[in-house]
Amino acid sequence: MKRVVVSRTLSQAAHPEVTILGAGVAEAIASLKAAPGKDLWLFGGGELFRTLLEADLVDAVELALVPILLGGGIP
Repeated sequence: MKRVVVSRTLSQAAHPEVTILGAGVAEAIASLKAAPGKDLWLFGGGELFRTLLEADLVDAVELALVPILLGGGIP
């Protein structure tokens, strides 16, 4: 599985096992989406989601709640 991380602070040299995107995110995701293969899955924040949504790169939205990761709730 190819892993792509969108970050303004991480450097590619420090994380050679993943592809780091710092700029041109919408263009890079559009290119990945056009390539043959399986679906892309975004696991991230609202700002990244909004960027991809505005670029018409989001096909579906699935919400999940994991309360134990948030520090409370019934496991």
